[in-house]
Amino acid sequence: MAIQKDFKNQNVGLVVLLILLFLVGFGIVSLYQTQKTTDTTGKVLPKTAKLSIVSDKKTVSAGESFTVKLLLDSGNQAVEAADFTLTFDPKYLQVKNVAPGSYFKSYPVNKTEEDTVKISAVAYFDGSSVIIPKGRGDVASITFSAVTPVAKTSINIDPVKTAIASKGQNILAANKITDFSIRVRK
Repeated sequence: MAIQKDFKNQNVGLVVLLILLFLVGFGIVSLYQTQKTTDTTGKVLPKTAKLSIVSDKKTVSAGESFTVKLLLDSGNQAVEAADFTLTFDPKYLQVKNVAPGSYFKSYPVNKTEEDTVKISAVAYFDGSSVIIPKGRGDVASITFSAVTPVAKTSINIDPVKTAIASKGQNILAANKITDFSIRVRK
């Protein structure tokens, strides 16, 4: 009987220990989630980054190609990584080429789908230090071909799938996104 009581006490102790470990783990995850929205001083970074699509052409003919640039301005905030998603109507436009820009040096994702361009970029290691860009620069140049005439079609930055990371926070200001529209004539 004494052996059975010791065995039951050990099982109860084990269950209590597992519950405590679970609660501690849950607390750590909750604390981590809270800290992700602040920088090392506990302050939330302002969402000041601007993102725009620009081109020197506003009108093209069907069958003609044109290039747009994706420009990022992070002000004085360093950008460790970024994901960019552009959308367009494939009935009117088709991607011919996506060329990395000069803002970042490392572009691990450069993917074109039927109606989407996805680009990811990260800070890079130059052999002696990590280079984290900041300020204004071009992220990519995208060459499109106009397919079908239309009074106006747009190339848009998807604000939900686009993020610009500085100190673990998205600093892209939704009100500082500038999309691009073009007319395709016959």
